[in-house]
Amino acid sequence: STTWLNRASAARLAGTLNAMLDRIEQLMNGVRHVSESIAHDLRTPLNRMRSRIEMTLREPDADAERCRAALEATLEEADRLLATFAALMSIAEAESGARGRDFRPVDLGAAAALAAELYEPVAEDKGVHLSLHAEPAPPVQGVAPLLTQVVANLLDNAVKFTPKGGKVVLSVGVHPKGGGVVLTVADSGPGIPPQERERALQRFVRLDQSRATPGNGLGLSLVAAVARLHGAALTLSDGEGQGDQPGLAETLSFPAG
Repeated sequence: STTWLNRASAARLAGTLNAMLDRIEQLMNGVRHVSESIAHDLRTPLNRMRSRIEMTLREPDADAERCRAALEATLEEADRLLATFAALMSIAEAESGARGRDFRPVDLGAAAALAAELYEPVAEDKGVHLSLHAEPAPPVQGVAPLLTQVVANLLDNAVKFTPKGGKVVLSVGVHPKGGGVVLTVADSGPGIPPQERERALQRFVRLDQSRATPGNGLGLSLVAAVARLHGAALTLSDGEGQGDQPGLAETLSFPAG
């Protein structure tokens, strides 16, 4: 029996070590991918900013209106760059687990209500119907600012990709089977093909190859990182649409207790 226990312990240890090595490899690949993406995605806007400033300075007859327009465009570009770095910092913070000691009870229903209130005018201006369905649910243990940012990211994506006349549904409630808390944002937009959903969670991945839609490809990767930090499961599935516009449902399932 002692030999069997030793073998079982060795098997468990080997499994743990293999899991650690796999995770280290994933993190190293992630660092390499992020470095390449930063070089690609941030170099272009920085070059645009520099060119715009240089061209304005070289125009001897540039009037105040033209200079102001150049400054405003440069400011918008700088804000987008700062937003990208802020998202990267949030992802690194979530993946490090450093804030685990700051976990507190968080009311996801209240966070969802606040996010819905903030995004309702945006959705209304776009002609998208945004609705909130929040059932009584116990609080989850987590970092309130990160969870609030996650809800905002999900709503931002949903409203951004839902066409005029579409709908976005934000819901919070108790999981019917496990007893944990479930938060879902479902829309009637184009959705994400099943074969692309895992890749969509990676940093700097943008399924819009033309990059015509504003964004930095970090929204879902931040959601995934925060989900891992909180022990929540993130799933992507078809949403509120139909046909060639199946929509997207992004669901976060938090463990009970």
